[in-house]
Amino acid sequence: MFQKLTDHLFFLEDTCCIYAICVNDKILLIDCGTHLRSENFEGLSGKDCSVERILLTHFHRDQC
Repeated sequence: MFQKLTDHLFFLEDTCCIYAICVNDKILLIDCGTHLRSENFEGLSGKDCSVERILLTHFHRDQC
């Protein structure tokens, strides 16, 4: 499950450090690891929250 760092910034440790910025029920994922599951998003924001964009900071097999 994501850990809340600030009102809009969340963190999850997986095969890499995953960050999520959630604003207006839209999520920007920064890196995504290899084991990210839908249940990790529970409690991240509102019920209608959805991933709108994914930002990959570098290329490794744990990212893509």
